Amino acid sequence: MIMDIRSYLKSERMTLSSLAKDLGCSVTTLHGYVSGRRNIPLRFVVKIESLTGGKVKAEDWLDEPKREGIAA
Repeated sequence: MIMDIRSYLKSERMTLSSLAKDLGCSVTTLHGYVSGRRNIPLRFVVKIESLTGGKVKAEDWLDEPKREGIAA
């Protein structure tokens, strides 16, 4: 089952701001990744999987529509 960041945050009652802090990036930057306006670096995809306990998987970011949005 694919869980996106927004669903995860809602289920855990977390904010985008708190996740951005855990990732070490700004809320604006994280919002750009989540909305697809910015390419998300691979290191963040892996870190998000770790921080979410595997609920938001790295491979979920690699589904066909998002594949172009991953930066190496």
